Amino acid sequence: MKKRMSLKKARSLADGNFTKLGDFLGFDDPCLVFGVYIGPPSRLSELAPAARAIFVIDKFYGEMMNGDFEQFFYNTCGNNATEILASLRLLGAKNAAELLQKAMSIFPGGEPPQDRMKRASLLHEQGNSAVVVLNQLSEVFWDTIGGFPDQPNMLENIWDLQLSFMKEHCNDLIFLGNS
Repeated sequence: MKKRMSLKKARSLADGNFTKLGDFLGFDDPCLVFGVYIGPPSRLSELAPAARAIFVIDKFYGEMMNGDFEQFFYNTCGNNATEILASLRLLGAKNAAELLQKAMSIFPGGEPPQDRMKRASLLHEQGNSAVVVLNQLSEVFWDTIGGFPDQPNMLENIWDLQLSFMKEHCNDLIFLGNS
């Protein structure tokens, strides 16, 4: 049976009293609570490096579970593809990083443009051949990469890696300029 969030923790979350990554470790799903606490991706520039890595990976995994690599590249989350790749590697998500790297390879130089419209134009120009590759990679992703606590039998579980990373960086600040 899952523990419920205490009223004190819920109030603390609502009041914005969290300053370090370790502040989220008392929750049943600290990665989810962290993502909710941070809020919209527009706050990305405010995040300190470790918090930023967790956040961009969380958004990437959400895109993949709600769609596929094609959707990821068409949507704004794809603006950060290069950073997400580096963050996956930082967390030790080797398999997810390899799949993302292969997906990125459909772009010239293996580097998707940060501009969403340029990225979409390049995808459109490549036509069905790019879609086929991205669909194949998406199938492998869904079959092998987990992102929830109840997916222990996956080849790699991003949630577990994020949680371990949060524990390793529990004293790291969430926002730049926090003291």
